[in-house]
Amino acid sequence: MDKDNVGENKVFLVHIACGAVFILLGLVQVMRYEAIGFFASGYVLIGIMYILLAVKTSKLPKTETMPDERFIGIRDKAGFYAFFSIIAVVMILSFVDLLLLYDIIDIGSSALLFSGSENIFPLMARYMFISFVGVMVFIGVMAYYLKKGN
Repeated sequence: MDKDNVGENKVFLVHIACGAVFILLGLVQVMRYEAIGFFASGYVLIGIMYILLAVKTSKLPKTETMPDERFIGIRDKAGFYAFFSIIAVVMILSFVDLLLLYDIIDIGSSALLFSGSENIFPLMARYMFISFVGVMVFIGVMAYYLKKGN
């Protein structure tokens, strides 16, 4: 990207603005809620990565940033498998909840994913686990098909 085109490239400016908003959100959380340093540092890290990726992709020619048909097909397949793996994990968690509800099985109080709903942490652990499974399946299927070639 030329220095003259910085103002004309609106996508670049939007990405820089989004990165700055994430960094500011993280700094506000650090100043206001000192106990949530983990989430605030995550926001700052996301903002920095967003800005770095915007700068990196702005220097590439337009033809290199456009995905080809092969990559789009692989991304679609990976999204398909990730979606159905998330559905499977949700079904398994729901089934285990039903088994625990009717006292068919007892796993004790040490399992965070299946603890009672009196606090928010088991719910957050479930969402994070489901999201983690979806992301890992997506990355794994993408890597498999990119290496395989189809």
